Amino acid sequence: MSHPPSKKYKQTSIDSFLQTKLNSNSKDSDICLDTSTPLPSKVSTLGDRSGQMSGKSEEIKPTAQLSQATFDSTQDNSSEFFEGNQSQSPNISNAESSFDSLYNAAGEASATLPYGNDSSPSQECSNEVKTSIRKMRLFPNTNASPRRHKPSNSRHKMFVKTPTVPGELPKPSSETYIDCWDGDHVRMPCSPSNIYPDEHFKSKTCKRWSLIESSLTAGMISSYDIEEAILHYNSRYKGKWNFAILHQTINEEMTQTERNELFNHVLPFMVQLALSLPSLLPDAIPLLRKQQGYSLTFSQQQVASLLANAFFCTFPRRNATGQGTEFASYPSINFNGLFCQVGKRVRRENSMIHKLKCIFHYFKKISLSMPCGCVTFKRKVVSGLSAKVWSDSTRCLTDCHFTSEKLIEDFHGAVQADFANCMIGGGVLRMGCVQEEIQFLTHPELLISRLFTQQLDDNEVLIMKGAEKYSNYKGYGDSFEFDGDHTDITAFDDIGRRYRHIIGMDASYYSNTLTQYQMNHVIRELNKAYSGFYSNKDSPIDIATGNWGCGAFNGNHYFKGVLQLMVAAECDRQLNYSVFGDHNVEQKLTSFYQFCKSHNVTVGTLWKQIAEYQNQTDSRTKKENPHSVLSFIMKNLNT
Repeated sequence: MSHPPSKKYKQTSIDSFLQTKLNSNSKDSDICLDTSTPLPSKVSTLGDRSGQMSGKSEEIKPTAQLSQATFDSTQDNSSEFFEGNQSQSPNISNAESSFDSLYNAAGEASATLPYGNDSSPSQECSNEVKTSIRKMRLFPNTNASPRRHKPSNSRHKMFVKTPTVPGELPKPSSETYIDCWDGDHVRMPCSPSNIYPDEHFKSKTCKRWSLIESSLTAGMISSYDIEEAILHYNSRYKGKWNFAILHQTINEEMTQTERNELFNHVLPFMVQLALSLPSLLPDAIPLLRKQQGYSLTFSQQQVASLLANAFFCTFPRRNATGQGTEFASYPSINFNGLFCQVGKRVRRENSMIHKLKCIFHYFKKISLSMPCGCVTFKRKVVSGLSAKVWSDSTRCLTDCHFTSEKLIEDFHGAVQADFANCMIGGGVLRMGCVQEEIQFLTHPELLISRLFTQQLDDNEVLIMKGAEKYSNYKGYGDSFEFDGDHTDITAFDDIGRRYRHIIGMDASYYSNTLTQYQMNHVIRELNKAYSGFYSNKDSPIDIATGNWGCGAFNGNHYFKGVLQLMVAAECDRQLNYSVFGDHNVEQKLTSFYQFCKSHNVTVGTLWKQIAEYQNQTDSRTKKENPHSVLSFIMKNLNT
């Protein structure tokens, strides 16, 4: 998998718009994104945790349409299809000129084909064309009752006792501190094994947690006291870390009243919260490692304690990220990168200041009323689907609604796509500030996923359930700004999580945009999206998605739309598709979708057309017209 340069995190191009279950078959399987039916693959899971965690694979039954499919992550059968079709491929340039006429034809077809409002969407092909979703499949808007008991098992670690009680803080699952200072667990700052050179006797060591406690409780009445406290137990970074953004946010952007509130109330609360870690979270946290499907559920209070420690940069071995270091394949978690000024870009500094405003607002809000819910982080692993699965599929497209008027987050009750970096959270703790980073800033509990989630592989996604939204915002990228408090009224499920599921799925980066049409890249994107979209439910919750990987990652807006339509069909998921203010993309994708519906186009047919299109792009050296892929498919199928 190719990754973009480290400074590039942008996944969408919405600046102009904004500025103008793979769980086991059981009755207690998680809502919407697990599996008690159906997936033609194997899923890696963790064995019982006794010092070390072992991976194992679980056979999962295939869906009805894919029952004969072969799923093998070690083989790529893409060449066995398209080599035999090269001579039949029409010329792309001839297809481009016909797009407008095909668009008009598709529009006329949709106008003459009625659809009802009562029936559920059918998986069978028909001549029925829908311009919007007939029957939305959304999460409930009322709290689940009663709460249920959900014990830890070999695939899901619960850090709270269940059933939880509405309105009461969940209790930790363990009452005594359990330390696991090893490569399979988070190295906790409060671990007795976390030692540090003694500041008076360099040849001796002391417990770093004692140093953290004394530093944070010494009293902080200015931003420089925060800096001094953090560097006291991170002394090797004196002169390397700068705290310019922290100082500017507190000393220049806050009013005197806000500063008084910060130092008299919010910071003391954050210190107490951070130092309560051993009692709030006494059990060891397993790392969500590659190819190991596993879930972790915390209380929101436990997440808050971990985030307070991240703010004060207490997590050991997480500052060195160079090649060969222990956590080189994990995102950063300590907040030092968010405090520092990089270069002299005033607009970039402004967005980083507002990132900190979101963080301070989060801690202020929970200091007034600690939330009583839970949050789950689930690493979902799906073995690679072969090309034959896609080429042989007879599924037709499901309902889809394209819009340029809404953002993904505006589709309340739907599962939301996070256009993730393979290092979850992307540049949220540095300079990045686009779709993923903004989600993490307005829902700060998502940030803690960076503590334990190893870099995502091509067949993995991270599903985050239950995070609360605390802040409103405006702008995007360098123009991002905190825009006040958000009151989250999302209902809770039966273990106390909000009905908000966010799928972190990373797209491929293309230095040459034409490489995205090569079939190995196509398979990678289809399988990645499948990992995120697949559900075992008969009527799975709608997905809210959009221009996945179409910003700095150089994906084609139209082509990514085609791929996500294919995956949604395979998973029987309805799509709410935001094109982020681009009316042209909305119009062309809508006409293409209507054309496919009226012509009963299957996933297998689209696969074959993409393979033929790839044969044409192989011989092209210049950049193609962005919507060429749509016009090529429409003309090819219309003749």
